[in-house]
Amino acid sequence: MPQSLPSLIVIELAIARQLVRFRAGAGLSLAEMAKALGCSYQQVQKYERGQNRISAARLFQYAQACGVPVAEFYPPTVYTLSGVRQKDTL
Repeated sequence: MPQSLPSLIVIELAIARQLVRFRAGAGLSLAEMAKALGCSYQQVQKYERGQNRISAARLFQYAQACGVPVAEFYPPTVYTLSGVRQKDTL
């Protein structure tokens, strides 16, 4: 794997920061987000702190609750398999 690729933990923590940002931007409390996702507010806290990984399906639900596209949760740079960085055009 090329060294220019970010580690998975870097991507996961970037997503966790976005979870907080978009939930707050949507005006949702932890309890309201938990209800929308069908889980406990403690689980939402773990997603937002990067303590637990969020699944693709749960991230989709989170994005719907916040009213944003799923792509907005990912870092602004997309890496190709060749390791060449390309700007995200989504």
